[in-house]
Amino acid sequence: MRLLKTVILSGLFIAIGACGAKNASDAAQGVENLKKANGNSAADSASYASACVSSTLPDVGPIKFPGTKTIYELSALTFRKIQAYYSDGNCTNEALIITESGKVVFNGTAQPNQPAQEDFNFEKTTVKLQTDTVVKAFNLLQICGFTKNEWAEGTDIDVGSQSNQATCPGKPSPRTAQELVLIQNLNLYLGANADQPMRPDHVDQSRVYTKQN
Repeated sequence: MRLLKTVILSGLFIAIGACGAKNASDAAQGVENLKKANGNSAADSASYASACVSSTLPDVGPIKFPGTKTIYELSALTFRKIQAYYSDGNCTNEALIITESGKVVFNGTAQPNQPAQEDFNFEKTTVKLQTDTVVKAFNLLQICGFTKNEWAEGTDIDVGSQSNQATCPGKPSPRTAQELVLIQNLNLYLGANADQPMRPDHVDQSRVYTKQN
């Protein structure tokens, strides 16, 4: 990772690549690189969020999820991908949150203004329901195969092993996504068609994740 000012380096994720560090000094350098990239010596993490877009998540009984946002929380060693679904198309009323977390491995040598090759190692998938109405629908329909009213409002439920079921939101974990990562002008860009067997060959400039902190 490098200075994120006039010259933006996609090498931000060199710091995140420190998750593959062989010793503590490598990890410490990753933290320092991330601080410089964020333009804030006190910062050791960054959050990037998409705009509110139409959701493709299927209805759960009578429950619809018209809007969604994607948030990436990045540190020097780990990441969290948060997919928030809303009961309205303006993304104001949270209804369901899918959180995927894990580590990132940096591949190759980062070049100025070029996307960096990263492997996102997803280790855990959780689902959190934000309204009583959604909780009742999930329990009634036994979403993710849970059959004993295990869904509760505001509680993260680990669904990593259940996510291969048709009714379960989110994707199975563990798994690895081969990514391209670019940071430019305080925006995060990722590869097109990630989660495919092969690494994307270009970043998707139409998907912008704006720095939040």
